[in-house]
Amino acid sequence: AERRDAMQQRLAAADTNGDGLLDRDEAAALPRLAERFDEIDSNDDGVVSQSELAAAARARGGQRSR
Repeated sequence: AERRDAMQQRLAAADTNGDGLLDRDEAAALPRLAERFDEIDSNDDGVVSQSELAAAARARGGQRSR
C-alpha cells in the first residue's frame, strides 16, 4: 500500500495540468513510464489514463509470475 501511495503521488506530481491524464511531456518526468509510453497508451490517444496504467501494471504482474 505504501508503494502504491508513493507511485500515486509521483503520478499526480507529473500531471502538471491536473487533468488526470499524462501526456508524453508529463510522462518524461517518470523515465520508466516514458520508456513504455506507447505500449501503455493502449488506445493510441496520446495520453495515459489511470485505467491504462492499471492494465499495464496487471499485465506486468502476470509476466513476472511466470
